[in-house]
Amino acid sequence: MHEEKLLEIIELARETDLVAAKTYFNLAEQFRKTDLGDFWRGMAEEEQKHARLWLHLHQLARDGMMPPLFDSPDDVLKDMRRNFESAKNLRQVCCLGVNMSQAFFHAYTVEYHMLHFAFEFLFCFADSLEDLPDGLSVHKDYERHIKDFIEATERYGVMSPELRLLGDALLRLLETNRRLWRSANSC
Repeated sequence: MHEEKLLEIIELARETDLVAAKTYFNLAEQFRKTDLGDFWRGMAEEEQKHARLWLHLHQLARDGMMPPLFDSPDDVLKDMRRNFESAKNLRQVCCLGVNMSQAFFHAYTVEYHMLHFAFEFLFCFADSLEDLPDGLSVHKDYERHIKDFIEATERYGVMSPELRLLGDALLRLLETNRRLWRSANSC
């Protein structure tokens, strides 16, 4: 039972990262005539890296090599499914064409959905593995990933008070999730 739910959680994390990657590749195409296109392409490639991590964790879970990480996996799945659907809807909006400010707002929102605590718990678990394949550790890079969005928003002149607040909230949520992981694993 635990294994099945964990497999679903990991697969949903992978699917959400792939939706983010497709969204960012779409934005890269929309902004291809500027260096902003390169920024979006880089972000999409980072999301693809996360998807490779999920495949590795999926295999470990299938082999029974992962502990139960979640007290209420059904609740986690319910939240993650809602976040996944929202991320898919944002991708569809971005496919219709958006301006630069809208692109960053939608990207921040997609990142918010991927800051569900389940992602952080899985990232932290992966970092605890001694045999994690090279290039799959994303936990330490994720704060930089969020900061890259904030810096790009400033660099391209679309920073607004709302986007500043959302960027700060993303960083705070990331730190809160990390504290939650440490607290859950210090018992």
